[in-house]
Amino acid sequence: MIPSRKTRIAPEVLEQLKESESFQSLSFKHKRFVIEYLKCYNVTRAYQQVYKCSPKAANKHGTRLVVNGGIQKAVKEVSKVLTVITPEDIASAQEVKEHLTKVIRGRITDVLSWTKDGLVFTKSSEEMDPDTVLLIKRVKVTERTSAKGDWIERKTVVELHDALKAIELMGQALGMFKTNIDATVHPGIPVNYEGWRKRLGLDRE
Repeated sequence: MIPSRKTRIAPEVLEQLKESESFQSLSFKHKRFVIEYLKCYNVTRAYQQVYKCSPKAANKHGTRLVVNGGIQKAVKEVSKVLTVITPEDIASAQEVKEHLTKVIRGRITDVLSWTKDGLVFTKSSEEMDPDTVLLIKRVKVTERTSAKGDWIERKTVVELHDALKAIELMGQALGMFKTNIDATVHPGIPVNYEGWRKRLGLDRE
């Protein structure tokens, strides 16, 4: 039996899962756990979806379950059928930095051009290379037709990713914006601890 109602697996995928011996050898709940785990790669969340328990219990039992040999084999086989995102598919730290760098170095003239008369032109997607496409956050096209229908006004709005936000994220990743606080107690400076205790009301019962 293959869980399908709550996990919403396409019929053709269900047919392919029937051929997976490791998956078919599992109990119904273990099958659900495998599928839920492949959705998020979060042991606690996946276990809770199946067994409806507390986060603490889910983490304890889910951690034990996911290292089970049969479960691991089923996860590997089912991931190929579902074509889900695996850890290897997730962008590395280097890729994230490279992407942010492209956003930081991107120029509006990579996407738009304008004349001395104030006419603005949007470059077509065919003219843009992949790095330029990464700069674009959203494209919105609106049309307005005259009451008589004799003309159409088309307006295109191109929104780019925030370069300043990309700089902020990159700076945090590189540790450029750390604030160093000097917490050194210098000798020779008297500190009235009793006075501060009274001010803060720490001597009150």
